Amino acid sequence: MRLSTRLTEIFFSADKSRRCESGFGLPSMLAALAIIVLLHQGLGPALRQYRATPQVNETASHMDKVALAAAQYVKDNYATLTSSLPLNGAATSIPLSTLISTGYLSPQLTQRNPYGQSYSVRVRYVRQGSGANVRNVLEPMVVTEGGRAIDDGELLRIAGRIPSGGSIRSSSPSVAIGNAGGWEAPLAGFGGSPGAGHLAVGLFYSEAGTVDDYLHRGAVAGRPEVNRMATAIDMNNNAVNNASVVQTGETRLTRVVSQGTACSPAGTVARDSAGNPMSCQGGVWTQSAAMFWVAGQGQRMQFTGANGQAMWLQNINGKFRWVNNGFSSEVASIDQTGTFRASGSIVANGNISTSSSVSASGHITASGNMSAGGTITATGNMTGNRLTAREHLQLNGVVTEGAACSPNGLVARTSVGLLVSCQSGRWSKPGGSSRLVDMASCPARSAPYKSCPASPSGTVCEVREQLYGYNLVCIGATWVAVDTITRCPPSDYCRW
Repeated sequence: MRLSTRLTEIFFSADKSRRCESGFGLPSMLAALAIIVLLHQGLGPALRQYRATPQVNETASHMDKVALAAAQYVKDNYATLTSSLPLNGAATSIPLSTLISTGYLSPQLTQRNPYGQSYSVRVRYVRQGSGANVRNVLEPMVVTEGGRAIDDGELLRIAGRIPSGGSIRSSSPSVAIGNAGGWEAPLAGFGGSPGAGHLAVGLFYSEAGTVDDYLHRGAVAGRPEVNRMATAIDMNNNAVNNASVVQTGETRLTRVVSQGTACSPAGTVARDSAGNPMSCQGGVWTQSAAMFWVAGQGQRMQFTGANGQAMWLQNINGKFRWVNNGFSSEVASIDQTGTFRASGSIVANGNISTSSSVSASGHITASGNMSAGGTITATGNMTGNRLTAREHLQLNGVVTEGAACSPNGLVARTSVGLLVSCQSGRWSKPGGSSRLVDMASCPARSAPYKSCPASPSGTVCEVREQLYGYNLVCIGATWVAVDTITRCPPSDYCRW
């Protein structure tokens, strides 16, 4: 029953008997009609508002769900949005279907509110503040589009039921205004206005929806990006202290120090002018073993001594070798077959033993035995307690019998292969058959010169060299060859 009808009945039923007796007067009728009109005009808006309340509540609840999902989507996609949006540029629009397809909203949720309006999540990337307080932030806003325009009164009621809610009113269709004027946002910066009669939620005004570029000291649930740098950080020559673990792709040392200079504290790391890593050890900068990669060869490592001299170790395509300080000459090497080579001397306090050959450009010295299944070769000296050969011993030192030598005990051969040794400072045959002394020690030759007798059994002695025109010296009954002009037989054998 309508309210006006009910009031009329109440008014006219107040006194039936009197009305029946006296009749119905015109003044009373007019007064009643005036009261009815006034009541209708005063209660009409209230009645309409009452009837619209379920729709208002449902619209507010529906938009609140969309706003919460949009805020979470923006947080989770912070890195993607900041990298794709131009700073202080145009906003991007994310449709509701994206929130549904990515799992932020249930697919059972209708994509339009009770007024038939759809939703758009608009996000822009802007710079706020000035001077040292500048920061870059994402500003999200949810806006309804299309459908039936909502009366300004209902807009305010709906927006008042949504956290950070706002509306686009007929009085200001180009601006979204928050509840009680809490915020205002010109819609030109958010992709344009959908027209009056639409709703908006300023997520940038809500703490839950604001996404900033500040680096947070503590963890924020669901927002790992706030503890992550998005660009290089300049410490302006300040330190980073008390770090438990530092994980990095590469380390670049910019502090240049010199080997052997004072440093503090121990464990500090720097580099020298050549780029080699240096560490503070025992109060002085010390070069650590430096590893390098050489194209076409492989890795090499440098070890520097206290005197500044370095040695290099290198794996050159499978051969391990030692190289000198200037990396210009190989000192020694060993290959995959186990062959060891040295360009200098080999000195061992024990034995030198190999199933293959031993070769050196310098000396080979061993306090023990030297044993090789192959050849032992040295362009310098080979020193050991004993030299043993399973086959033959080849002497390539060719000397002249009777020539000076040193030290005694050396062994060589003559040009025809005769074995000789250094005896009393002269190369001599075994047994000393070529005992020769300086000419000055021989007694004066008596005159006239006597011819030597014929050699025993007609044997002709081997001729070495001429002695004053003669090839042989007769000693007793034996022809003795003299191989140098400044030598003669011992004085007790001299015969003239």
